[in-house]
Amino acid sequence: MRYNDLSKIYSFFLYFSYYLLIVILYNYSLYDLYSYKGAEKIINLELRVIFCIFFSILSATITPKLLRKPGDYLVFILTIGLIPTVVILNGVSRYSNVDFEYILIVFLTMTALAIFNSVDNLKNNYLSFKINKSIVVIIGALNIIAIILVLYKTQSYFSLSYDGYHIRRILSKDIFQPGKLESYYVSIFLQGMFPVIFVFSMVEKNRFLIYVSLASIIVLWGAFGERYTVVLAIFLYLIIFFHKKNNGKGVGSIYILLVLIGILCTGILEKYLFDSIYINDHLLRRIYAVPAIINDAYIQYAKSIGFNEYCDTKLYIFHCIDRTINVAYLVSQKIINDPDMNANTNFITYSFVNAGFFGVFIEVAIVGAIVVICNYVFIKETNYFIFSVCLLMALKIIEKSLPISLISSGILLIMAISYLSYRKRTR
Repeated sequence: MRYNDLSKIYSFFLYFSYYLLIVILYNYSLYDLYSYKGAEKIINLELRVIFCIFFSILSATITPKLLRKPGDYLVFILTIGLIPTVVILNGVSRYSNVDFEYILIVFLTMTALAIFNSVDNLKNNYLSFKINKSIVVIIGALNIIAIILVLYKTQSYFSLSYDGYHIRRILSKDIFQPGKLESYYVSIFLQGMFPVIFVFSMVEKNRFLIYVSLASIIVLWGAFGERYTVVLAIFLYLIIFFHKKNNGKGVGSIYILLVLIGILCTGILEKYLFDSIYINDHLLRRIYAVPAIINDAYIQYAKSIGFNEYCDTKLYIFHCIDRTINVAYLVSQKIINDPDMNANTNFITYSFVNAGFFGVFIEVAIVGAIVVICNYVFIKETNYFIFSVCLLMALKIIEKSLPISLISSGILLIMAISYLSYRKRTR
């Protein structure tokens, strides 16, 4: 048996263990922590085991042994962050039963993205390119202005405490309201541009921009209660570190799965040995239980009320009588019965609720095209900046719609800047 075949078998067993542990953990602890929002205990465990087997085969097949290209990381992040909540835990709430049509859509989506990611026919040409420092200096200046603006606007409640991060999120939405110019500026040049500056500071070992990156993380936490920047910074650091250490060969997906399985086991042991729920409540509930329940609510919205047809976006002028409020609040009002809740969910569910299978087809094609472009730029130039695009997009589309991720989060702008940040050497 070839080594590659063995690695796929190992991957299958690790994915199966990962998915099955999530089922066990959900029934053991997580559903009870979120029962007040509609979570219910899993009854048909045999069906969940079938889901685990089937999607473990899919995940092991579409995930490369070594994560090398930006698209590899996007596909991998979706297998560990999206499949557990929308497939393995599908229909675990009072809002919706298991929806096989939706699960089929997720399967086709993951397969399609894997196909897009497989488009790889360029040879590395790194020696012909160098970093365009003037572009990055401009980005750094715009980022610093955004930091100053946020500090000025949020000085009344700015805090680094963990207990108050939820309140800071609410207060920041009142100050930086959607649609305002300053809100777009902060979203793009602070939240969006942070990854590019962080990568540049690592590649060039620029201390000043390292400090700017750290300031961005602190400000996003202190003003907005944002935790994703810490996760993204750790991801980027580890990726670039291991890529350079392994001479560009990539990072083993198996090792990342082992770490994740270890975290799940820690959550189970914490509950069993110490009767404590700190890890489960503060980490695993937010990652698995909450998105699963919200996803069920979206499916119920589409089934009972109908497709929203992008009437909450500027596309409403083409076919809607009036523009509706954001579909996240519509679901909160009509299904969850919590009007103040901003029920964000992944891009597949957003597109499905708006336009059914056709909406998913269009948005998956857009994500796939971005993956192809990112892989092209990376392979052509060994452009580590382009990693920030795929990683940021993966983390965003797991919890937000694609239009918001591309425009408000600055992903399209980051793509352009990542490309401009490298230029050909003069010979």
